[in-house]
Amino acid sequence: MIELLSIHIPKTAGTSFHDILVQVYGEAVSASLKRRDVLANERESPDGRLRFEHGLRVIHGHFKFREIAHLRIPGETRLICWLRHPVLRVVSNWHFFQDGLRHPQRNPEQSRQNAHRQGESLLTYAREQENRNRISDFLAGATPEDFFFIGIQEHFGEDIQRLGGMLGWPEVQVRDLNKNSRVSDPSPEEWAEISRLNSDDLVWYEQALQWRTRKIKRVES
Repeated sequence: MIELLSIHIPKTAGTSFHDILVQVYGEAVSASLKRRDVLANERESPDGRLRFEHGLRVIHGHFKFREIAHLRIPGETRLICWLRHPVLRVVSNWHFFQDGLRHPQRNPEQSRQNAHRQGESLLTYAREQENRNRISDFLAGATPEDFFFIGIQEHFGEDIQRLGGMLGWPEVQVRDLNKNSRVSDPSPEEWAEISRLNSDDLVWYEQALQWRTRKIKRVES
């Protein structure tokens, strides 16, 4: 039975979280699935739905809520995701995208398709339709109340401790993996424009912060 479904929205500490899941659940955790893995899984499935090998207790990857909703067993399967302020998420994703073009061996196909975009500015990247409101796209059809846990990347260490306590985990080592040291703060003008382009994500993020506050107050009381 799948105990945890972990939705990894790009650039929200998903690699570090997968590392922690492996520390706790070992081989019962799936690989950290990329979008191409998810889409290939769906293509190969007889009914077009995601399917996983028996024995896995935790599934983690870049899948969307609507793609894994059928795997949830009410009261038994716990849904988890991590969020990050939408502007900072876009900035980090832009740096990650540009870094991939500088190192094409990481994803040769993507590098070939986007070689002409090397050096593309942050706002040019952010204005592309595919790069807008990715949080709400991944979580379309869900509400915060559908989740057992929503972590906030800006509080990663603290929230890992809270989640571990809720699930009875042993002590884990929190490692900051896949961090892009090149990430810089956007200018006020860039911040305002990226906020405008990701208004739906900002709503989701604010709702998640409110959800987090309610949960903490409930535990403390």
